[in-house]
Amino acid sequence: QLPSADRLCCTEANMQTFYGTNLTPQQNEHNEGIWQALESKVRTIANNSDTTYVVTGCMVENPRGVTTDSDGKRMTVPSHYFKALLRYSKASTLTQWSAAAFYLEHKNYSKGSSGYDFKSVSMSIDELEDKTGLDFFVNLPAVIGEDAAAKLEAQDPVNSAVWW
Repeated sequence: QLPSADRLCCTEANMQTFYGTNLTPQQNEHNEGIWQALESKVRTIANNSDTTYVVTGCMVENPRGVTTDSDGKRMTVPSHYFKALLRYSKASTLTQWSAAAFYLEHKNYSKGSSGYDFKSVSMSIDELEDKTGLDFFVNLPAVIGEDAAAKLEAQDPVNSAVWW
């Protein structure tokens, strides 16, 4: 689920973001609201990092129903969307490695006067792994060690200035 805005370098790369394998049905209010704002936030974080790994997905275990695409094919409407982020910055005075996860119910979110409340939908990587049943960043222990990886994946992003 790579955003079109992440592939504006050339027409071919941008067109690939519209492949069926990169699409899920989303309510307009969600997609053009908090989800678009989160994608923009991730782009900003990535642009200010040496490396940023982003895993994006959706949950269909308790779907919002079924819809049809433009070809009449039935598609399950996800109940939740998520992003798992792992950031590395050599020059960071806060920390070199940082991790955050975001888990959003597929609904319309209200935008406050200061924007969307991303803290309310943020959590540790470990918490997102529990919700999804997926193991993100499986190679991380080999890079930074078992203990450091465990600590990083348990990190609460609300307490890290890196994400805000």
